[in-house]
Amino acid sequence: MPSNKSIPKTATKTMPAVPPPNYPDLIGLVTNKKPINIDIVQCAVATRPTQVIAGQNFELIVLLQNPSDMQINVVIMPKLPEEDAAKHPHMFATPSQRIRVVLQPAEVGYVIIPAVCLRKAAPGHYPLITEIHAEVIDKTQKPARVRLPEGGGDPNLGSLSEEVRLSLLSLRKLRWDAHVDTWRKHNLNSTFDVITAAEVPAIAVKGSWNSLWTMRDYLDENVLKERVKPQMDAFLAKLIANDFIKGINEATLEWFNKTGYMLQSVEALYVSKVLTHVLCELKVEQPTKINPNPTFPDWYNKLTWVFFDDPRLVDYPDRVIKTHLYPELIKDAVRHAFRMLTTVLKEDFGTVDEINDYAENISSALQNNTELTYAQVYLPLIAAGIIIANRLTMSGENVTNSLHQISEAQTKRKGEFNEDNAFIVEIINKLVDRSLEYKF
Repeated sequence: MPSNKSIPKTATKTMPAVPPPNYPDLIGLVTNKKPINIDIVQCAVATRPTQVIAGQNFELIVLLQNPSDMQINVVIMPKLPEEDAAKHPHMFATPSQRIRVVLQPAEVGYVIIPAVCLRKAAPGHYPLITEIHAEVIDKTQKPARVRLPEGGGDPNLGSLSEEVRLSLLSLRKLRWDAHVDTWRKHNLNSTFDVITAAEVPAIAVKGSWNSLWTMRDYLDENVLKERVKPQMDAFLAKLIANDFIKGINEATLEWFNKTGYMLQSVEALYVSKVLTHVLCELKVEQPTKINPNPTFPDWYNKLTWVFFDDPRLVDYPDRVIKTHLYPELIKDAVRHAFRMLTTVLKEDFGTVDEINDYAENISSALQNNTELTYAQVYLPLIAAGIIIANRLTMSGENVTNSLHQISEAQTKRKGEFNEDNAFIVEIINKLVDRSLEYKF
């Protein structure tokens, strides 16, 4: 079988370059202005309400937009006036002098910072200074820009949730007017108004971070795969069947036993043979000019998101397979196992949709710890494992003994046999006899 551990150079050379992304500019949508760039973050600031009544709590709203494809650390230091228009000191205060926010790749959101305006504060037009610093968290990597300095692309409101659209509508009602200090490049300067009123409405204010948009939710698949390509290539290079079958066997016992369907060791072995074969020996087709959009296995698609969320996991392939990929790998294995059985037995096992549903049901049972049946375990996984019994083995395994043991294991499940699954019993017996003949 072709190995999965290398990607043909001819495929990678013919691929066109992925165009640089320009993700939506939500700051521009909210403020009707180009976002202000400080360090590696795009930002804007306003107060809510727009006019603060003396004696009223209010909010400082800092809108942040990550124009890069990496996590960035943002530190916000709000600076309210030290005195009011009548020279009275300490009329304004905020309990949060330093706020730290970690922005995910391309994330957009806003920070609510509580603030107080005392009843004695004189009405007037006041300066609001917000000092902002931003830097990438992983300094060993160079961030790539996914939004232009002018802000980004046009937002598709239809792709946003109702909750996010309502938040954007509320933010658009605020007065967004700020500029960067000429001398202090990290200072975002704005203003707010204080007025007096006979009655002061009570406003409960609580600090919070509110995410509006993340790269993960709306990431283009081509951009995603290009971003994690180094990790994917490194992972694929490690996929050697003899190195992984033992770990996959341990994962199989753990996942299946949690459903309440306790596998015998030889049953787990034959399930693991199929999973290892699908993961390590089936080539993952890569895009070419002839076929720019190949169908990827479910485990491969899942892996791209795993490495997007945490690239460091590339150094822990066994953990990745057991914890993250196993339910997806099961679906791929069930589909491929049915194809193997169709080829060997010359029998039809259902339509593509029926087989996909069957695979989903088995994967769902594993994830939800709901009990499986004899039919779901033996057909097609163990049956296909018997087909490749001689080709893929565990270290120290005696193939003949394993084939006899799987027959004995099936016999121990006689209490589970019925008219509906009788044909599966016959299939297993037939495949065991075939493999023993092939062995000798």
